[in-house]
Amino acid sequence: MTQDAATTVPKALFQFWDKPELPKDLKPLVISWAEHSEMDIRMYHLDSARQFISDAFGAGYLACFDKCAIPAMKSDFFRFGVCQTCCPPISCGVSDFRGADFDFGVEPDGSDWLPVAGFS
Repeated sequence: MTQDAATTVPKALFQFWDKPELPKDLKPLVISWAEHSEMDIRMYHLDSARQFISDAFGAGYLACFDKCAIPAMKSDFFRFGVCQTCCPPISCGVSDFRGADFDFGVEPDGSDWLPVAGFS
């Protein structure tokens, strides 16, 4: 990847919480990403994640998503779906705090890299 290509990588962060309303203790963590970032931050909940999966992959994948037993499994399924359609996003759990800078670019040794991280 050239440096020019690195600047065209969409800087997007996708987060999932199964309910539309976040618990009070998680709101500051989610807000920390918006305060310390120039990324396009997209928060999904169960209904919006279901719509995303249905639109992107169809009824079969949506049925698999619906069979995930717990919210963490749904979050992982959604995260992999996002990575397949919108790569390379950065994905993090809503309980992750954003305080440090990171960059899209080329490693010092010249190898290509794209930060696609998943945290639960």
